[in-house]
Amino acid sequence: MKPAKDILIGLNFKQVLWAQFAAITIWFLISIIQWANNPKGNLGILIPIIVRGVEGLSIWVASGVLVIILNVLLKRVRQLLAFMLVFLMIYPVAVLANLLSIGIRSLIGYSAPPLGNFFFVHSLHFFIPLLLILVFVSMLHFRHSLQTMRIKALQAESLSREANWLMLRYQVNPHFLFNALNSIRGLIGLDDEKARESITEMSDYFRYSLFVNDKSLVSIKEEIQAVRSYLNIQKMRYGERLEFEISEQDNISKFVIPVFAIQTLVENAVKYGLKSTDEKVAVELMLLKSGEDIMVEVINTGRLFPASNEEGTGTGLENLRKRLEIIDPGNELKLNQEDGKVKASMIMKIIPPGV
Repeated sequence: MKPAKDILIGLNFKQVLWAQFAAITIWFLISIIQWANNPKGNLGILIPIIVRGVEGLSIWVASGVLVIILNVLLKRVRQLLAFMLVFLMIYPVAVLANLLSIGIRSLIGYSAPPLGNFFFVHSLHFFIPLLLILVFVSMLHFRHSLQTMRIKALQAESLSREANWLMLRYQVNPHFLFNALNSIRGLIGLDDEKARESITEMSDYFRYSLFVNDKSLVSIKEEIQAVRSYLNIQKMRYGERLEFEISEQDNISKFVIPVFAIQTLVENAVKYGLKSTDEKVAVELMLLKSGEDIMVEVINTGRLFPASNEEGTGTGLENLRKRLEIIDPGNELKLNQEDGKVKASMIMKIIPPGV
């Protein structure tokens, strides 16, 4: 069974109906009791029920207008401001409910109060149930917001644990480590200077892995330094089969990104680029700032493996995609193939300092 369509951010039609029903029922029962106990005369119970029933119907329709207004405001202004503006609109909507009630009573033959000065005072009679409905809707909305925040916090914690696991994998990846050590061993005696440089690159890379173990965000400068070390280590292993180029816009290195974000894209490019072709693999990394966005592109020669393929990409990129969404729903991560090249594009909103 499909859930009811959302009509208020986070709340569906059924939840709003329950809020209206509960508020109008409370108001209706209190009004009937007050009318039945009116010392000025006993008109019986039927007339109060009909009149209050008509008013309740008018309140239900008018409160629907309030909910629509609130929904529009929640999409355009801050949450607290939206509720404050809707609160100021309760009395005009109460006047609308009073007019609707008078119209319905005239149609069914029950005398309605005249449209005089008393009409605006009598409209306050509709204010309280409308306010009560708004209070109930607000409680449901804030309850849903808290639940959403809790779910996001749990998701962030889960993804953080998974990211830490990935970091540990980078720190102690036996294949990467053993292959690098074997390559260095092969250089010793043939090119000692290059062997020393390679050991320095490995030291820098693994130091970075340890340094960011308890971080979720790092500067682009720090990440690029680690990526450069990683690529130099892989270049030492694969030689002429691997080429890489890193280009970054001026002043972009000060911004922060999710830890291992660029590394994930680059590792994916190297790994699957080499697997998908026997020819030389060229990896190009580009970083630039566009408006309020940071754009990262990693392009490699080769072909794209389907995610369903046992050799396919998916886990690392999907983890990164979820981490980006938690930071900002507008962040994007795309992967496509064109003209014998695979391009991974990451677009994320600039994260303000101190976040």
